[in-house]
Amino acid sequence: MSDRVTQEKNCQTCSKPFTATMTKLLGHFPVPAAKFRQQAEECPSCKEAYRAKMEATARRRRLNFTEGQVKEYFTVNPPAQGDTLILAMSQFHRNAYRLVRVVNPASGKQLRIIVDKGDAFGGASYYRTGKSTFAPKGQTVLRPYVAMVAEKLNYESETDLSDADLQALLGG
Repeated sequence: MSDRVTQEKNCQTCSKPFTATMTKLLGHFPVPAAKFRQQAEECPSCKEAYRAKMEATARRRRLNFTEGQVKEYFTVNPPAQGDTLILAMSQFHRNAYRLVRVVNPASGKQLRIIVDKGDAFGGASYYRTGKSTFAPKGQTVLRPYVAMVAEKLNYESETDLSDADLQALLGG
């Protein structure tokens, strides 16, 4: 028996024909060959288009900032006391955002940013990368002020923005 199984299939998204391939992993096929031949799949171009769409959505949820870009932004443009920033919370598959004010822009040796209203999950202290000092692997992050998004938010409560809302505000 060979280490590779190929099958001509039609893409379940675009209906174009393509050749699907399955190879052995650690001496075994991930699924039985008969099941592989029957199961529906997407062609490589549809898989790539879906991956690109999901990456764009994830980037918008971060307000078009990567962790490195946030650190660079806060290093080049350090916040001052009273400045407005955005707290982004993605717990429970939500896109929740809130405006916060900077209370202490350079706390301690690491120059942490202290905001007036923290989050229950992340607290009120954030590194320059935007990560919470209390839950650095958590889903609450600090982002620079983005005017287009900030006009939809307020200081008192969280605002949920859908992926469609973020796309309309940030494009891409």
